[in-house]
Amino acid sequence: MTYPWTGMRGIAPVPSYVIMQPTTLCNLDCAYCYLPFRAVDRRMP
Repeated sequence: MTYPWTGMRGIAPVPSYVIMQPTTLCNLDCAYCYLPFRAVDRRMP
């Protein structure tokens, strides 16, 4: 599939995948959680 030139090499106009990164506000309760300060409930203002 060929996309039109956007001026940004390597960036497609339609994303083919999304990367989700865990934060300290992760609501999963995994026994193997490696996130530091997971119990701290800090939110962006």
